[in-house]
Amino acid sequence: MFNENVPLLERGIELVERLDSIEDKDKEELANLGNTLVVVRNNELASHRGRIATDAGNLIHEAETELYSMALDVFKTYGE
Repeated sequence: MFNENVPLLERGIELVERLDSIEDKDKEELANLGNTLVVVRNNELASHRGRIATDAGNLIHEAETELYSMALDVFKTYGE
């Protein structure tokens, strides 16, 4: 699931890196990326609940969830 969402993260990072020069439509795209990552994070949480828990799997899940949470916070904050 994570690999499918890498382009979303990369696009958001690209917009944040040039934040001083982005237009309103780019800010809207950034906010929308943040909203999309809310859904992605929720899907990751739901998917994880249905898996057999292992220590390694739990660590990966926690890292993915934290990454999505941080990214969506940044994207939504600077996108609005």
